[in-house]
Amino acid sequence: MSTENQLRGRPSIVDDGSIIDAVTDVFWRRGFADTTITDLSAASGASRASLYKLYGDKHALLAAALRRYADRFDRRVAETLSETGDPVQAVRTTLQASAERLADPKAPGGCLRCRATLEVRGKFKEVDAALDQVNRAFQANMLRLLQADGRARPTDPATVHVLTAVVNGMVTLAEAGADRAALNDVVAGTVQIVQSGIGDARHDGQRW
Repeated sequence: MSTENQLRGRPSIVDDGSIIDAVTDVFWRRGFADTTITDLSAASGASRASLYKLYGDKHALLAAALRRYADRFDRRVAETLSETGDPVQAVRTTLQASAERLADPKAPGGCLRCRATLEVRGKFKEVDAALDQVNRAFQANMLRLLQADGRARPTDPATVHVLTAVVNGMVTLAEAGADRAALNDVVAGTVQIVQSGIGDARHDGQRW
């Protein structure tokens, strides 16, 4: 090997998104405790050394996976809002997509955000910081859906909590074996609540 090549060394590994996507899906399917660095390396095609160089240890990898997971939802919400300015329709589309994914046997079960919150919350500072970030981002996205028409209502903060609880509850129902029809019932009922709340705000003449 020439001196020039020795100085250059091996090219630095760069993640085009495929590595962290693979890591995210493994954590999503298996959880934190049941996932090893070897599992992540095999799924992503990156060596253990490359994973450490790119993201750090297993805790840092989970934190990065959580942020990637949140980014995916950000994009879903942005796509929905690009197609409709109706809050009710925006909520319906988003919840229906969640129901479809949760009922799909080919998709990873449950929700990485919910799974990690229950499994490792309070154990690792780095993961806790990522969980705080993604949970805040999730609620911010619920608010974006409710304000799809560019209007804000006094009831929005409370409705955000309701929607968050609904989505988390749908995850639990699906994990317990609820079928697509049951999840669709939850979506329909929630949409009625949102629609009723918006209708009441209009009727009362509240400024949105």
